[in-house]
Amino acid sequence: MERKVSSLSQNQKIQLVDNEGSIQTLRLNYDSSDESVDISSNPIDLVYEFQAYVPDAFTPNNDGLNDRFRIFGLTDEEVKFKIYNRWGELIKLSNDPNNLWNGQINGEDAPVGKYFYLLEFESIEGNIIQQQGSFVLIRN
Repeated sequence: MERKVSSLSQNQKIQLVDNEGSIQTLRLNYDSSDESVDISSNPIDLVYEFQAYVPDAFTPNNDGLNDRFRIFGLTDEEVKFKIYNRWGELIKLSNDPNNLWNGQINGEDAPVGKYFYLLEFESIEGNIIQQQGSFVLIRN
C-alpha cells in the first residue's frame, strides 16, 4: 500500500526543542480521514549561533534619543568594535559595548551617510565571534 504525504501548508510549523547542542529528530504526523502517518527526519545537531544586535541607524543630534551608537545583547565584557567610512578608512575603535561612538571624528561632526563596522567578541563557549555590517548616520 503506497502512502501519500503532502507537504506542509503555510499555517503548519516545525519547531525545534530549545536544547542547544543536542541531537534531535524532527517528527511530523500527517492525519487524513482514513489514516495517520508519522514521518521522522535523520538526526540533526542543533548549533546555537549568537549574534549581537547592531542598530542599522543612529541620530547623534543631541536630542537625547539614539545620540550614541551602541550594541545590544552583549555583556559588559570587552569587545573590539571598528567603524569605517565609505572609503574603508578606520575612523573609530572602541572596546566599550555600551558607549561606542558619538558621531564625531576628531572632535567634528561626522558626515551623514553609510558607515561599516566590524565587531569581535567572545562567546560564552570562549569562541571569538566576528560580526560585520553597516549602519547609517542621520542628523535631523
